[in-house]
Amino acid sequence: MLSWAVVERSRWPASAVLGTTLLGAPACCVCASTPVRTPSGPRRLGELELGDEVLSLDIESGELVPARIVGLRTARRECLRIHCVGGELVCTPDHPIYSPESGEYEPASRWADGVRRSALCVAERAVIEAVVRVEAFVGVREVVDLTVDAPMHNFVAGGLLVHNKSYITMIYGYAEGPSFLLEPDDLLKEFQIRACVEGKNPSAEKDGSYLDVFISTLNEPRSTMGQMWFAVYFTKEGEDATSFADYPSDSDPSLLRVEPLSDACLSPLSIAFERLDDLPDGAISFTWGVSGKTEPPPGKDLDDVMVMDITEK
Repeated sequence: MLSWAVVERSRWPASAVLGTTLLGAPACCVCASTPVRTPSGPRRLGELELGDEVLSLDIESGELVPARIVGLRTARRECLRIHCVGGELVCTPDHPIYSPESGEYEPASRWADGVRRSALCVAERAVIEAVVRVEAFVGVREVVDLTVDAPMHNFVAGGLLVHNKSYITMIYGYAEGPSFLLEPDDLLKEFQIRACVEGKNPSAEKDGSYLDVFISTLNEPRSTMGQMWFAVYFTKEGEDATSFADYPSDSDPSLLRVEPLSDACLSPLSIAFERLDDLPDGAISFTWGVSGKTEPPPGKDLDDVMVMDITEK
């Protein structure tokens, strides 16, 4: 287990290089040549592969624990360099670094701007060190973005504690429903929609979430006796319909919204398409899909997605 120590911060040196940071592409990454702490010793970030282990830090206990890499991607990005007594980190200006001053992960550009002046360095113990110099632009580098499976979602790069991804404000998902016909002898089709984030319900009560349904219809063939009509409605297990709308067959209701979606993993949402007219001929052909959106709990990273699937009842 690591022990904590606090090193007195030196004054911000006059030689610090500050300036406007360049953000470029959205990936928040660390330079591929950066040494990363692993259970078997330091390794270059660019040499790591899916399934390899790095060391993640439990900030509360100071304990380093193995974390498996479950996501990797590479890019070329503008980078800055942060120098401190216990390490040196080259990364993109938007990569999150742990700030002992705020107790949160913040973009590396806040150190370049002088807002933050210390970092958490991890060797045999976790130490709060002064950042002695920042170079706001050190060129375009090969960089690597990784995701680890530890709940802390962090790792030690160049001796500094960094987050494995940038935070996001929304998690999305999408699924296509099976195409089908509503005919005079087959008036009703029902499906179940399940939406999960990490195998759990997509949001807690305090979080916002919703489901959008996109529908396109064709008359195949058109009835010779009049206008065909259909209805779409949603239900949850043990509940009455939560949303209902009816449309003529030659319309495309492009957006139907159901909100909230907070329990759609453990209790799938049911959607029904029903033919309303009593015409003896004609068929309505349906193409449709659903998309989900939810506010994630704090600390979720870029690769968290809402997994959605549709099954016929």
